[in-house]
Amino acid sequence: MGDTLESIIDGLAVYRLSRLVARDTFPPVAHARTTWLEAHPLPGTLLPNPVDKKNCRVGNDGSLHGTITYVVPGWLGLGTRVSARASTPDPELGWYADGSPLGELIDCSACNSVWLAAGVVFLRRFTPRFWSPIAALLASSAVAALLSSHE
Repeated sequence: MGDTLESIIDGLAVYRLSRLVARDTFPPVAHARTTWLEAHPLPGTLLPNPVDKKNCRVGNDGSLHGTITYVVPGWLGLGTRVSARASTPDPELGWYADGSPLGELIDCSACNSVWLAAGVVFLRRFTPRFWSPIAALLASSAVAALLSSHE
């Protein structure tokens, strides 16, 4: 196959992978994304009630800022303790995440596509026989999704 056609196929594969990671509702992927975002919340996310507050300080506007620890449900209902930078105007109203770059990496298609593209380039370069059928499948799925969105 020519380099140009491979590049187009790989570009569509990256688009499809990026969409899968950031937006699709396929249950195993959606569950993994939700679990990741619970541990690495986006800015402004209302967090569960904290079980511990460390280094909390009062800001100029009277709001509290600091690192809180809270519990998120994990696999098989086992709770996982997570720490995040957060702030609140009033602890009774809840704590809001300051945001995590790792959360943005998953939620932002433009952000995760850079890392996915690096993986695709690696796969194309070092395992072309393995990657080519997978890339064709993903590219076909991307074209179908794009066409169906214009019906």
